[in-house]
Amino acid sequence: VEVTVWANQAESFTGVAGDTIALKNARVNDYQGFKKLSVNQYDINPEVQAAKDLASWYQKNADSIRSTAKSISQGSSSFSSSNATTITYGTLKDLKEEVLSSQDDKGVCFKINAMVMFIKHDENAPLFYKASPTGSGHKVVENTTNPSNGKPWYCPGQNTYHDTYIPRLILSLTVADLTGSQFVNCFDDYAKIFIDCDARKIEELKNQSDKQELDNIFNSSLFKRHSLKIRAKEEPYGDERRLKCTIVHAEKLDYVQESNNLIKRINDLLHK
Repeated sequence: VEVTVWANQAESFTGVAGDTIALKNARVNDYQGFKKLSVNQYDINPEVQAAKDLASWYQKNADSIRSTAKSISQGSSSFSSSNATTITYGTLKDLKEEVLSSQDDKGVCFKINAMVMFIKHDENAPLFYKASPTGSGHKVVENTTNPSNGKPWYCPGQNTYHDTYIPRLILSLTVADLTGSQFVNCFDDYAKIFIDCDARKIEELKNQSDKQELDNIFNSSLFKRHSLKIRAKEEPYGDERRLKCTIVHAEKLDYVQESNNLIKRINDLLHK
């Protein structure tokens, strides 16, 4: 259990590994979906029987406890923070912990098996954007800079004009695993995997105000498990920092392959 101690209590903290600690008035806080305890009062090695029993148990099992903790740490924290393209297999909780502890602006990247719980698709959700037909993915806007050239679309990113555009999906989802849930963004190529539909069809339905069909498409995509690669980092938002997560790869979960991966990881742990 991770505990945060504040102000003078933090400055005067003298506990070391192996000490017992009694928390008073502990409070559970939820930071970006990750629950932590915070406390203003505590006693180190209190003179109560429960604390003495716990200290005795720890002394008898200290070696095995440290060995287990080391194995877990090595298994879940192999990410190299200097390169966000390094992939670590883990959970949403692992991802959030790594982001909070990382000092790298590039963020972290985790492979996570998760279920889609919600896809935002109300009238305020963009669902798609208009992109350059060159395939660059750059956004285009209506040509108001040089309308006399007869090209209705302008790409600011490439400073080019076009006769048409390509709609590309942009989805906001909530995904969850056994450790928690997280709001994530997903773009065209991998967004199609979730809804089995391309951006052109979504644009057509939005233009027709066909809410019923849109609901059918998005609701039928819920509660399905996928194998995801998620890049995450903290970004400033007003006076605070928020966790931004983007799906950089997605595929439907292959249960046979996943079972083989889990068996291999278990065997690796057993033979360490």
